Amino acid sequence: MQYSPKLKRVMQEIKDILSREDIAGIIMIHEPGFSEYLMKLDPTYSCAKITQEGIRLKAKKEDHKLNPNQQKILVENTFNMIHSFNAISCHIVPPLMDTEDLLKSKFKIDISGSGFSDHSTQNN
Repeated sequence: MQYSPKLKRVMQEIKDILSREDIAGIIMIHEPGFSEYLMKLDPTYSCAKITQEGIRLKAKKEDHKLNPNQQKILVENTFNMIHSFNAISCHIVPPLMDTEDLLKSKFKIDISGSGFSDHSTQNN
C-alpha cells in the first residue's frame, strides 16, 4: 500500500469541512511513513480552479454571469486568497527546509520511502 488509509480518511473530513464552510485551504498532514496534502482553492468567492495543468483562473464575466462590480470582487478575493497563502508559506517553508537540511547533515537518513501522496492519489 502506497498511502495511509488513516490520512486519506482524515483528509476527506478536512476537505468536507472546507467545502461545507465555503473556505479555501492548503493542508498538510503526516504520520510516520506517510504524508498527504490538499490544496483547495475553489470556494464560491474564488475564480481559481485546480486542474491537471495547474491553477486555472476563470475570471471572465461570462464564466460566472457577473456584473463588472461582482467580477472585480471575485478577482480581488481570489488575489487576496493567493497572496495570503503565499505570505503564510514564506513563514512555514524556510524553517522546515532548514530543519530538513540540519537533520540530513547530522544523521544518515534514508528518504527513499517518504510515502508522499496528494489527496487525489487514492480516495478510500
